[in-house]
Amino acid sequence: MIAVVIEDNPTSADIICRQLSALGFEETYVSGTAEGGMELVQRVRPQLVIVDERLPDASGTELVRALRIFDPNLVVAMCTVIDDEVNIQEAFEAGCNYYVVKPNGLRRLCSERHSPEAILNAEKQLVFR
Repeated sequence: MIAVVIEDNPTSADIICRQLSALGFEETYVSGTAEGGMELVQRVRPQLVIVDERLPDASGTELVRALRIFDPNLVVAMCTVIDDEVNIQEAFEAGCNYYVVKPNGLRRLCSERHSPEAILNAEKQLVFR
């Protein structure tokens, strides 16, 4: 299983990649920009994409919309410090499967979904705090 992490903070990107690797994702790729992330997704064809809302060249929500156009079957998680209902709703309307609030949300997602297959089986939109 392949994941792409689009996160401009190197420390956050490293933590996310470590958690995904511990969960069983064989390959994780990182980009610090929306443009680079989209290029990476097109090149490596991941099953999971984790997107930060605040990127230097676009909002994560804009990127999620573009990802959905490119591949409607991708599993997409917004991973951000922003924890309010308006942003959560916007992320889900853009096409996110998961809304993950930093710093603890990804740990909760990984503990409740014990394998890459469980994460990729995103049958409904879920929030993890």
